[in-house]
Amino acid sequence: MSRSGRQRNRVLVVLPNWLGDLIMALPMLDLLHRARDREGRQLTLIASVRRRWAPLLSRDPRLAGLISYERTGSHAGLRGSGRLAAAWRRVDADAVVICPPSLRMAAVAWLARIPCRVGERRDARRLFLTLPLAPLQPRGSLHYSEEMRRLGSALLEVLGCPAPAGTDGAPRLPGLANLTPAALGAGPPLWILAPGATFGPAKSWPVARMADFLRLAIRTENVRVAVVGDASATTCVDALRRQANDLPWRRETRGPAGVVDLVGCTTLIDLAALMRSAAAFVGNDSGAMHLAAALGLPTLGLFGSSSADWTAPLGRQARAITASGFSCQPCFRKTCNRAVFCLETLTGLEVLGELKKLLAGSGQPPRS
Repeated sequence: MSRSGRQRNRVLVVLPNWLGDLIMALPMLDLLHRARDREGRQLTLIASVRRRWAPLLSRDPRLAGLISYERTGSHAGLRGSGRLAAAWRRVDADAVVICPPSLRMAAVAWLARIPCRVGERRDARRLFLTLPLAPLQPRGSLHYSEEMRRLGSALLEVLGCPAPAGTDGAPRLPGLANLTPAALGAGPPLWILAPGATFGPAKSWPVARMADFLRLAIRTENVRVAVVGDASATTCVDALRRQANDLPWRRETRGPAGVVDLVGCTTLIDLAALMRSAAAFVGNDSGAMHLAAALGLPTLGLFGSSSADWTAPLGRQARAITASGFSCQPCFRKTCNRAVFCLETLTGLEVLGELKKLLAGSGQPPRS
């Protein structure tokens, strides 16, 4: 049957480029997955996602297919856009919801000849969208996850599908349901510290404060603390190691209380498995923070230049903490231009206290 003669139920979901944004878009994926048309038929969902994040969704039961793309290499430039459009065209989708705010992704959807194209109206994107939605202002008026659900709801309205009831807005990763937790070996509970943040130093807790937190966690709470991140976090962790050189550092998780340096040593799935075995997570507003929260790990996110109203970690065991007394926060700057940096005033003792309260509320003991 031709596209024009069939029920429009094949939907391409172009997920965000960044890990944290992708995870915050998962409630929208749930919304579409639970939707039914007026005859009770389910939508067929195909996701397009950056190759480095694809392992999180490769076994996701909500998806009928997964298209991986690269921001460099074969999908870079004009020729790359043509290749990606060809891959999307082969899906034979009736509609697409475009999460990334880029002009390029809207143009690729147009090149793919997908009849219904939903996304936020930014710059010249509206020329390529059949349903351009006005961006919400200011940032943080709604949580980012709700912004993505707004796109999904707009798509359902166009398709004539009633919005499903009972979606709680929490991100889920059902494709990792059978993931085997990492083997930690004998030792006290393991906490995870993620010191990195992609956007810039104004999102990052200062190294001296992190070092104070490590000392308190290891010496007073008797825990192992795994420091995680990709290769881009190496410089930060080298500085942290120099600042906290009075603590025992090692590479193996097995062993007594101390710092376990795993930076550059874990794949995305390795990190998820480690989170399945850990007792707590502390880190800047980052993709690792959102991954920890989505996996149900007690998660404390530290917010400097970014907005907790907009991108706080989601989940019953997730909390955001910001420094008080700074009218400039959130500034969304890469670097701080003030005499006092807000995250500089967030002490290791204060963060430890908030984490212990979070653990007490989760039913997990703060000590071994």
